[in-house]
Amino acid sequence: MDGKETKPGVKTTEFWVAIAPVLMGMMETMKGDSKNSALIIICGTCLAAMYMVSRTMVKYVSAKKNSGRASKA
Repeated sequence: MDGKETKPGVKTTEFWVAIAPVLMGMMETMKGDSKNSALIIICGTCLAAMYMVSRTMVKYVSAKKNSGRASKA
């Protein structure tokens, strides 16, 4: 490996899936369609929070595996 535990977050599909509803909610709010914008923003916020938790878990597990390899080498 090249020393990196995971690829940068911006290069992951989960990042873009989490960002899309937030951007859609912002566009709906700017258009004045407040009917669905609150729901979209809430869903987007939940997706973004889940993304952050998942990335933290991946980096933690990856760092733990890398530290185990370093001690065995």
